[in-house]
Amino acid sequence: VTLALLHAGEPADSPTIQAALQHLRQFKPNDTYTRSLQTMVFCLAEPQRDRLLIRENVEWLRNAARVYQTPQGEAVAWRYLPRPAGYDNSNTQFAILALMEAERVGVVLPDTFWEAVANHFRVTQSRDGGWGYTTGHHSTGSMTTAGIASLVIATGKSGRSRARVRGGRVQCCGAGKENDDWVRIERGLDWLGRHFSVRLNPGSTGNILYYLYGMERVGRLTGQRFIGAHDWYREGADYLIQMQRRGLGGQWRGVGVGEDKPVIGTSLALLFLSKGRRPIVVAKLEYGRRDDWDYHSAAIPKLVDHVEQSWHQPLGWQSVDWAAATVEHLLESPVLFLSGADDLPVGREEKKKLKAYIQQGGFLFAEAREGNGCNARVFDRKFRALMAELFPDSPLRLLPPDHPIWYADGKVDPEFLRPLLGVDACCRISIVYSPRNLSCFWELSDRRTLARVPDAVRREIEACVQIGQNVLAYATNRRLKEKLERVHLPERQVDLPPTDRGVLAIAKLMHEGGGDDAPQALPNLLAFIAGELGLRVRIENRTVEPTNEKLYEYPLLYIQGRFDFQWNEKEQAAIRRFLDNG
Repeated sequence: VTLALLHAGEPADSPTIQAALQHLRQFKPNDTYTRSLQTMVFCLAEPQRDRLLIRENVEWLRNAARVYQTPQGEAVAWRYLPRPAGYDNSNTQFAILALMEAERVGVVLPDTFWEAVANHFRVTQSRDGGWGYTTGHHSTGSMTTAGIASLVIATGKSGRSRARVRGGRVQCCGAGKENDDWVRIERGLDWLGRHFSVRLNPGSTGNILYYLYGMERVGRLTGQRFIGAHDWYREGADYLIQMQRRGLGGQWRGVGVGEDKPVIGTSLALLFLSKGRRPIVVAKLEYGRRDDWDYHSAAIPKLVDHVEQSWHQPLGWQSVDWAAATVEHLLESPVLFLSGADDLPVGREEKKKLKAYIQQGGFLFAEAREGNGCNARVFDRKFRALMAELFPDSPLRLLPPDHPIWYADGKVDPEFLRPLLGVDACCRISIVYSPRNLSCFWELSDRRTLARVPDAVRREIEACVQIGQNVLAYATNRRLKEKLERVHLPERQVDLPPTDRGVLAIAKLMHEGGGDDAPQALPNLLAFIAGELGLRVRIENRTVEPTNEKLYEYPLLYIQGRFDFQWNEKEQAAIRRFLDNG
């Protein structure tokens, strides 16, 4: 209950939470579930004050684990009580969640421990791609979400990274281990997609709320907006609202052990709703081969962790398929992150969508994974050509040292500054390109790595993280869409002539000072007017020169710009006549 209240926004210093913390500090649970939940509360509420209790609980959980051997090496798992025979994936999941939160506040476990956790979920995955409760049990939705999330957490902390520090230098290519667990994770996601439901726990007769809490974790940790063809958060939230309306007093009650009690059922529902609604700050842009666009797969999650701490705000990230996504889907993320070293195989439709995304206010953050053992010259050439094709009037240019991007969220150590290039589009820098590797350094930015690398390497990693944070702060101004906010692009009503009575038509007055640098600004304004005021509006980006006779077809003119310009005498006279005519 305390964990749900904290995630739902109850302040840690509220009387309710303080009373709960006072009780929990005196309580010494002897089972895995309770000890794990207690640890998560301590980590979320007042971690500095409760640091000793967090350490004590971490040691308890480590000692309570069952250690066993697998063909892949040592594995660890948990049951209800310390060091039992056998295991179950439910208790194991909760122990992992507690240990993950403990690491976030500074209680770090060795890589070998997390590798043993990952081994458990590698060997217990069923042939169908899912996970069951324990040995011999069939796959269920709740246990498959437990398996996926636990494997993501464990592999992210077990040292399976392509980025390495060798001989006091960062090596980004050819030095680390490839994370082949994504094949297992994808199989688990496929199982969830095939059996997707928000109304029942697939493969089980109960525990729907527990399953939804697990689904939230899977979607958030894997960056999935969709599981199969389903928008998991929107569908889950809709169902929970319907479920709540059928009950009494705003509570939820599920079916199965624990959640059939309203206080537990309501807590699980609140955890799904509150944690799953985290606003998206950045999305990985998928294209071509995964081992190119997602070579450093832990980089974006770790960068977002740093941004969360800096902004004091829970945030999310996701991946979006460039070929399959619509412009509306792309616009659900304020920033798209594009990374690569090899070819950039994008077709005409992908190019059109990216340009429309930028023109509608989106932001592209791109990098070539060049340097530190990597060769990204092919990607660099392809990306520069793509930008020249899409924005021929706005070439990539080096951002000067006084550009706000260098200090939007914090200062970058000047010793480790690296070139950033930008494209002016839609009245600002809307595209930032790093011709050198950044994501490699983000992947190395966790506490355990920073604690054991030379000081110069640590400072370089921190500088690269700061650059990433600055770009995201500059791109978003820390203002993010709500998770359930839908994006609607204006429909152009070109069948309504501007001379028709009752039709509002506005033209954009052109000049050489950036008169059409934001081509979607006027259509978006007109669409807003149509929706809010119920007027018949001609929605289009109609541009008109001052001396064009069509100027007089419009009762209103709109002008925008960024740079100095001057109309000649003939143009000035035409505008004067337009105004004199009313």
